[in-house]
Amino acid sequence: MDNVLVVDPDGLFLKVAREVLHRAGMDVSATESGRAAREHLEAGCAVLVLSCDLQDVPPRALILQAFDANPDMECIALTNMRDDPLVAQLHEEQLLYNHLTKPLEDIRDLARQVGRALERRALRRQKGHLLAELRDARDALRTQTEFFVQVERLALAGQLAADLLPAAAASLEYEARILRNDIYPAANSPGPEAGNARPQGAADTLERAAHRLANILHLVTNSGTNRAPVSLMEAVGWVVRLFESWAQARGVSLVLEPVPPLPDDSAPALEAAQALAHLLMNACRAARDGGRVAISLAADGGRNAVKIRVKDTGPGIPQELRCHLFQPFFTTRPFGEGTGLGLYAARELLRRYGGDLRLESSSPAGTTFEMLIPLARRELASRSSDRCSVAP
Repeated sequence: MDNVLVVDPDGLFLKVAREVLHRAGMDVSATESGRAAREHLEAGCAVLVLSCDLQDVPPRALILQAFDANPDMECIALTNMRDDPLVAQLHEEQLLYNHLTKPLEDIRDLARQVGRALERRALRRQKGHLLAELRDARDALRTQTEFFVQVERLALAGQLAADLLPAAAASLEYEARILRNDIYPAANSPGPEAGNARPQGAADTLERAAHRLANILHLVTNSGTNRAPVSLMEAVGWVVRLFESWAQARGVSLVLEPVPPLPDDSAPALEAAQALAHLLMNACRAARDGGRVAISLAADGGRNAVKIRVKDTGPGIPQELRCHLFQPFFTTRPFGEGTGLGLYAARELLRRYGGDLRLESSSPAGTTFEMLIPLARRELASRSSDRCSVAP
């Protein structure tokens, strides 16, 4: 049971107060001396009821010692003056829960005030536990968010590998056969030109395949400070080149619109490229055969950022689904054809560095997503939310 310590040089008041608090079911210690009270404080108390008329120990010093022993303690002052300057000072320093002026009209007021102080202390302690639980939940959410981003990065790698690597492998096999002289119309032709054309053609194809594989590796590699710096335009360029053949295989035209002059940046380019890859994959699927996906960039001087818009000519997103777009595991695709983490992971990648991703517009004529990329790279704590990121 929480202990209540009453300190008052008035022996008669002390006796009555102790009896009243006992009847209210409280564990009470009482003393007339400040020095004796110090011994009680070493064991700690939940509520200190202290007279401002103590002579052997300054009341304020005793209160501070009580808080040192138990920071969760509540304090009630007893005074003989209506406008006691010491009480006013203690209130100003937020050392008091309340004060009572003696003589008390009803001694039961003391029990009521002590009871309320105990309730207040219990609520504050409960609040502290809740805050600790919230901090733990926040840390767990950050860990889960990072896990989801990693899962989607691997899913993206698998989808790109399934579509792009067979073509790269076929190119490599074809050129290997050329180098073995299994096929090549000019293999037996005389003259130095035919001999030079063979390895040069193989080298070009191998270089294209290597670039394609390197671009996939860029997308699925974790961001970090040990990599060579990449500008935002460079990152956007190789993502677009990577997806051109992927889009063409689906009959979709992928267009990077003319880029206006952009300021020099230290933007999180590789994270932006990974987020853009998620958007392009979704947009190409939505545009379908004969559709078009356009990527445009523009400076946002007011926010020291760059906006990247991805617009497709797909059927649009139904109104009732828009508030779920950025929720993890939400997908409109058939079971087994998507993780439902693409948009969620893309937004988390951007928000981690002060950027954002939102649905700008959607209609039967197509959908536009907007990425906001900060030019000054600054890492932030995750601020994931299930609220809609939809433009009004």
